[in-house]
Amino acid sequence: AAAQVETRGPYSVPTFVDVDGDGDLDLILGSEAVNVDTFFLENVGSSELPYYKRPNKSPFRLVHMADFTRATFACVDIDLDGDADCFISSAQVQAPVFLRNRGGLKPLFDL
Repeated sequence: AAAQVETRGPYSVPTFVDVDGDGDLDLILGSEAVNVDTFFLENVGSSELPYYKRPNKSPFRLVHMADFTRATFACVDIDLDGDADCFISSAQVQAPVFLRNRGGLKPLFDL
């Protein structure tokens, strides 16, 4: 059975990446709307049977994500510390913005 995820308009672009380092793919979903945060959905299921849930605290809570409408993400461990960092691009920025994951297995992104 396919997982159903609510999107936030026609410009919602999903990015699947193991943000929390537990071996399964989590979901980052940008939003078309202004003043709506990016949605992070943690896979609390498994790789074979994913189940996505919003955590109590967003790993993007230190970044004012509402500034990035029509956001798209590309994630890689750019600083080689063992966790996924992200670059975000949006309608408002000229070049991608680097978001460093400072939380490791408990992800926490900042600029």
